[in-house]
Amino acid sequence: ATALTHQARVQAGRAAFARQGYNNAADYFTSFINDEKAPPDLKVEALFALGDTFIRSASSSTNAVKQYEQALGAFKLISSAFSTNSRVPLAWGKAGHCYMQLALAGPKGAVDSKSLTLATNEYWRVLTNSAVKVDLSARARGATRSEAEIGLGQALERLAELAAPGERTNLLHAAQYHYQRVLYENN
Repeated sequence: ATALTHQARVQAGRAAFARQGYNNAADYFTSFINDEKAPPDLKVEALFALGDTFIRSASSSTNAVKQYEQALGAFKLISSAFSTNSRVPLAWGKAGHCYMQLALAGPKGAVDSKSLTLATNEYWRVLTNSAVKVDLSARARGATRSEAEIGLGQALERLAELAAPGERTNLLHAAQYHYQRVLYENN
């Protein structure tokens, strides 16, 4: 297999994704990811695409929770197996998004505070680059940091809904702080 062959395999998955053949896209990406000869940088691209495939298919799935859990697995694999890749902060942000969706996917609108806390942890990782193996070249870009600030604000707002009255105010102030950091470009 040549570099062009590897790129073609990933593109086949992207083509299936574009035509909304999410099962086919997932098969293409999974096959590529499991290929030991596949280049690591392209594996990261395939993992991102696989995670995005699961997220997109969740909207039309009867089991959205499973789709978000599978997407979460793909994004977590990026940060663990490819920890020095410059796209790790983006994977943390995507993992935060998945945790947010899982938190809100409870029966009859119930919100899962554990998933919300995990979402906040992932968003904080984006903002602080808190991984020993990620070097300065892997710092999150402005757009990624802004998305994490907004996600963190949304998670804190949801946590405030579940908190005791005294803690609620603190959480809402923290959420406002993160929104303002984006609004005033302080992040």
